[in-house]
Amino acid sequence: MKKSIVILVAFFMLVPLSLVQTSCEKDNVNNFLNSLKLSNEDIVAGLRKALDIAADDASVLGSKLNGFLGNKLIALAMPDELKPVLQLIDVSKSVPVVGDVLSSGLKSVTDKFVVTLNRAAEAAAGKAAPVFKEAITSMTITDALGILQGGDTAATHYLREKTTDGLTVAFQPVCKEMIDKVGVTSEYKALADKYNDVMGNALVASAVALAGLDLPKELNTDLPGYVTGKALNGMYVLMRGEETKIRENPQAYAYDIIKKVFGSEEAKVKKK
Repeated sequence: MKKSIVILVAFFMLVPLSLVQTSCEKDNVNNFLNSLKLSNEDIVAGLRKALDIAADDASVLGSKLNGFLGNKLIALAMPDELKPVLQLIDVSKSVPVVGDVLSSGLKSVTDKFVVTLNRAAEAAAGKAAPVFKEAITSMTITDALGILQGGDTAATHYLREKTTDGLTVAFQPVCKEMIDKVGVTSEYKALADKYNDVMGNALVASAVALAGLDLPKELNTDLPGYVTGKALNGMYVLMRGEETKIRENPQAYAYDIIKKVFGSEEAKVKKK
């Protein structure tokens, strides 16, 4: 009798679990597996919620103090049209007696100007989220599925590809407003005046000629266009980072739809 019991127990240990499940248990398993499948509505809702969160988080990151200035990936530097200022700083150093004073004075106003450029971008970033969210609402199911199965930054790439022109138009007035508000215009005037003063020095003019540099007599650049372009690019960079975090760890977010969509098999099947 004991030998029969042992054989019976061994048999059940060797038989696959699926062969001994009751029909009720199988139904429960099937129902559970079916519940993991995503509907079109789930995919769109999950992507929109994820992008909403990414837009909010990117806006917060970009708008904080030194959000741009302290981030090497997105910090605004001197516009290309104003690079002659940097050349003039270097050349001025070689001028006897007055060179250090002239170059340090020009460098000081240059540094202040660059800071205000970043402050304008930071101020504009605080108003970026609603602009991005308006673009997110136009997402189709085809777009959403492509994003879900795309790379780690597919959603950000989608937004950049589909909305850059429209966002530029919407974002530029904000940047223009912030340029005046944080003092970019006044610092630019101070920079231009200082540049003209240094260029007007006869010794500096001789040094510039000896260096073979063809520096402009006056500075000219499109500040609103520059700040708008750099601010938008910075926001895309920040959103890319937030999107990557969501994809890598959807369980860290409070919304069930994000966990369901980004934790799904569909999200794990990447397009090649």
